[in-house]
Amino acid sequence: LLAGLNACGIDYRADKAARSTTRKPKANRKAEPKAARVDCIAPIPADAIPFREAAAALQPRGCELKAIYEYRNEAGELMMVAARWDKKNGGSKKVVLPYTFTEAGWKSAALPSPRPLYGLDRLAAHADAPILVVEGEKAADAAGRIFSNHVAVTSLGGSGNPHHSDWSPVAGRIVTIWPDADASGAKYAEAVSRLAHKAGAASVRVVQIPEAWPESWDLADLDDPARGPPEPDISLGDLREMLD
Repeated sequence: LLAGLNACGIDYRADKAARSTTRKPKANRKAEPKAARVDCIAPIPADAIPFREAAAALQPRGCELKAIYEYRNEAGELMMVAARWDKKNGGSKKVVLPYTFTEAGWKSAALPSPRPLYGLDRLAAHADAPILVVEGEKAADAAGRIFSNHVAVTSLGGSGNPHHSDWSPVAGRIVTIWPDADASGAKYAEAVSRLAHKAGAASVRVVQIPEAWPESWDLADLDDPARGPPEPDISLGDLREMLD
């Protein structure tokens, strides 16, 4: 088996000995959806077929690829991706699925726990920056644009799965959690707060979201014409003050 192959668990941190090369798999291979155990290759070899090129064979029925979120280790090496699929006929329905790379190509499965945080490479590159934890990759990307003096991260799998991620990189760091404006967001913030404290964060606090804000509003909604700001007159400056 390839040096980077490990069915039981993967050290996502930079490991030169774990690098491997493999021929590009055929793009028309079918994925095994939600496999309980998959022999993942991570870091993903540089000559592996890009996920976007393989996506057509992995596309859920009736969906189209909307976004690809790359999970990288501290050295910037690709470990896995999460893909957002939207319904082709419109509407708000979407699904975000994890994908890992194997000897047979891309498969619909997550890395074994504990998994790297989304934004881990940015955390490593900005070792002194405060950390902002949000729920979801899209919100993390939006938070990174809005709060440029923070490093925005999230965990894989939504509000119910933060315990499957490795929070050790927040040790000694200042952590702020920005929850979605709903019950699941509050639950996620509470769980992440416990995990960050356990990992040794220097400080942890949760942003208090006003009760009047729209249900489930998050930072990614600023770029959504159908949602927009949570209040008509709120500005980016107002949002930034909430972190102070």
